[in-house]
Amino acid sequence: MKRSAAVFLIGLLAFATVAFCGIGAMAWRQAVQDRATEPVKVHGVVTDRFSGGGAGKSPRLAIYLDDRRLGFIEGDRRVGEEVEVYRLGSGQYS
Repeated sequence: MKRSAAVFLIGLLAFATVAFCGIGAMAWRQAVQDRATEPVKVHGVVTDRFSGGGAGKSPRLAIYLDDRRLGFIEGDRRVGEEVEVYRLGSGQYS
């Protein structure tokens, strides 16, 4: 009984390690894409505003862009206000 519990825990730890490394690799690839390409300036309109989730954090804004995409940024703007943002190589907005 103890042996099967140990094998289960080792398997669980191995799975968690592989998952953690995979998430790290995806974040690294996104950062490489962002550095490799020039940001593109796009215009959008703030469609929704979410709380920042903590002290000192900016609200999260949903924006509808000229190219008919929906994006999210952090900022302090009102709903309906036009914004100019930069699309990074990975598709994230800043």
